Amino acid sequence: MTTARKIVLPALAAALLVLIVGCIPVKDVSRGWAMAEPDEALGGRWVGKFNTSDTVAFAMTDADFLVTSGSAGLDGAVRTLQVGDHQYMIVASLRPALEGFEEMDEYSKSGNLLRYTLVDGTLTIYQFDSTALENAIDNGDVAGINNEEESTTVLALDDDTLDWLEDVAGDDDLWTETVYVRKDE
Repeated sequence: MTTARKIVLPALAAALLVLIVGCIPVKDVSRGWAMAEPDEALGGRWVGKFNTSDTVAFAMTDADFLVTSGSAGLDGAVRTLQVGDHQYMIVASLRPALEGFEEMDEYSKSGNLLRYTLVDGTLTIYQFDSTALENAIDNGDVAGINNEEESTTVLALDDDTLDWLEDVAGDDDLWTETVYVRKDE
């Protein structure tokens, strides 16, 4: 491992939990990962606009994805999925991102979706209303898990789920801006 990676990866491992709050958990992100691309504009270190102790960092890799981490120490691989006019980060584990999702067992294919915008040097990450996800699963709009034994989770990024994501993305009542961050100069 290069010295730069020894420095960057632990630093990156400090920011992702900030992002995970309000995410949409997905049991199998492999189809979306194959459709997504890295958003190199995310690269760099970002700090909270109103709370500078909130940080998130993204670094491009040679493997066609970004790595990220946040102030709580959870790391992951990131690609951006364009759904209609909206962008979603797919945050997955590093191992399937490097080795290929088709080689992984079902537990290694999971990840999280985070809707975001990047405008004029400001990154905004949106928290999704978990009740709306529960209702979508219960109503059959999205195939997923919603019970007391397991976390509410979308099963896969199939066509129905992508259509649902496009529909809910524009409903401001379902999203709360959770993180306002700017690139640290």
